[in-house]
Amino acid sequence: MKRAIAVAVVLMAASAASAQEQTATPPPAEQQGVNVVQQQIAQLGEFCGVFKNTDAEHTSYIPIPGFTILHGQPPFSAPPGSLDAVVCDRPTLMMGINDHRVLTDMHVPLFIRSGGRIFILEVQDGHFAIRFTQGRPTAQEQQQLAAAIDLAHGEVAARQQASQTTPTPTP
Repeated sequence: MKRAIAVAVVLMAASAASAQEQTATPPPAEQQGVNVVQQQIAQLGEFCGVFKNTDAEHTSYIPIPGFTILHGQPPFSAPPGSLDAVVCDRPTLMMGINDHRVLTDMHVPLFIRSGGRIFILEVQDGHFAIRFTQGRPTAQEQQQLAAAIDLAHGEVAARQQASQTTPTPTP
């Protein structure tokens, strides 16, 4: 599954790069799609969709207008249909305060894409981890991402502690 998603990421990145290199005006339908993405990024700070493995070697990207993690209210539930990952395009490589909830609530990794760089928020050895599949973070981004991971671990620990200390009502 990871191989199919990784192949999809590489293909999407290559198609995005080639689209940026083209100087011809895109057809009106494509332009409308780009405008929707740009509008949603401007309004919500991101445009999200999902990866769905269609078979062992192929993954489809399905954009979902209006779907947001940055402004969503946890607990998160998966959009209709099956999914293997959530993908969000953002103007910067940043982690939102609830990004880790994609992993804890939907049980799938979160891909963040920005300016040709891509990282995956995933669970490794029981801990949240960030893995870059394309590009590298700046030193400042690396510090911000590390701080966001620490906050995510703290939030999960606080939720676990609260659920253990909250008395269960009896009928």
